[in-house]
Amino acid sequence: MKELTTFDQIISYLNQTLGSGDRMFRMQTMYDLYKDSFTHFPAYQIAGTNGKGSVVAYLTALFHGDGKKVCAFVSPHLLIETERLLINGQPISQEQFVEIFQEVKHKIDAIQAFPIEDLSYFEWFLLLYWELISREQPDIALVEVGIGGLNDVTSIMNMTAGAIVSIGLDHQALLGNSLEEIAMQKAGIIEENEPIFTGDFTKEANIAIDYTIKAYEANLYRLHRDFDVKLIKRHEDGRTDISYKSLTGEEHTLFCPLVGDVQSENLAIALALYEHESGSDSIDWEKVRHSLTKTFWPGRLQKLREKPLVYIDGAHNIAAVQAVLAQLACPPFKGRKVTLVYAAQTHKNIDQVMDYLQKEYRDYPLIVSDIHVDRSAHEENYKAYAGQFMEQEDLIELLNKESDMIYLCFGSLYFVGDLLRAFKND
Repeated sequence: MKELTTFDQIISYLNQTLGSGDRMFRMQTMYDLYKDSFTHFPAYQIAGTNGKGSVVAYLTALFHGDGKKVCAFVSPHLLIETERLLINGQPISQEQFVEIFQEVKHKIDAIQAFPIEDLSYFEWFLLLYWELISREQPDIALVEVGIGGLNDVTSIMNMTAGAIVSIGLDHQALLGNSLEEIAMQKAGIIEENEPIFTGDFTKEANIAIDYTIKAYEANLYRLHRDFDVKLIKRHEDGRTDISYKSLTGEEHTLFCPLVGDVQSENLAIALALYEHESGSDSIDWEKVRHSLTKTFWPGRLQKLREKPLVYIDGAHNIAAVQAVLAQLACPPFKGRKVTLVYAAQTHKNIDQVMDYLQKEYRDYPLIVSDIHVDRSAHEENYKAYAGQFMEQEDLIELLNKESDMIYLCFGSLYFVGDLLRAFKND
């Protein structure tokens, strides 16, 4: 590898990595270099088809509200690669990124256990995270799973507790074609005698998780059984008030700061993990209320503009699309004429999403668009369906025109990133 000394040079190199060979061997080899420095703080792993990032955002706000330093590993990024490595919810600097990259490269060169060219993009970022938390020694480490759990390289880390937020159809080629198979993959994050916090899934998915729980003698805390949440009020901006029933059975009324009814369950899972790890008796619920107001997670039913009213969401699989479009029956969309805008990559199940839109939301005007990435779907990918195709440049021009229209833009997170870049100064 040639010498890489600037942020742009490093990113250019990482964008060309593909990954080959035995990834578990090389990542375990690297983890062995770091693991002794990870013994002074708890680490929590967050898995799930959707909602992982929101749970990380809630946990960051809750623990940081207690004065703790929180380092998080998340993916993908929306605007810049440093968003994958967070300290107290903020991306690290480009200068720090360069510094830790060079140190990781130095470690790999020193041990000479595998060709550095074999590392994938995702593996590189996980190594950068390990170097980051080794240096920062945070009070809390949060790790978002990449794909699945059982065979994901994040599972090499020893975890204090974990959460499985949701089970849905996505990445079927890697995880399986049924919810039961996918649940078994997600359950791969479960560790012996450690607590795991989950949503309440289909019967088959719950049974799959219960099987792993029993095998590892782990401690399961399931939504609607061991803790609960009820929606009390929807605000005009789409955010909600909830009643959270704690692990001890106490009821607490809280404000859910992210838009969408599904966020109440994401928040409940985060609260249960936080409550368990902090100790129920020691929690100041007024402080919790204040901490939650600091939660921010971009690209998830995020308001982008006021006139026209534009919301964006990275709903890129059928379960996420269903959850986002269900919000059309709630504020801020209820009773208003909304135009749907969808853009995806070709390796995603476009036909499944488009069939669903045609069947359930055919009365809503639909625009389909492209994305500024490889494997973007284009006009020919949508020809079998109703809907107006619009090049992204024309779409952005439309969204820039002042009007009383309402647009709900969803699909690939890369599409969300494109829109955030286009309107970042608004």
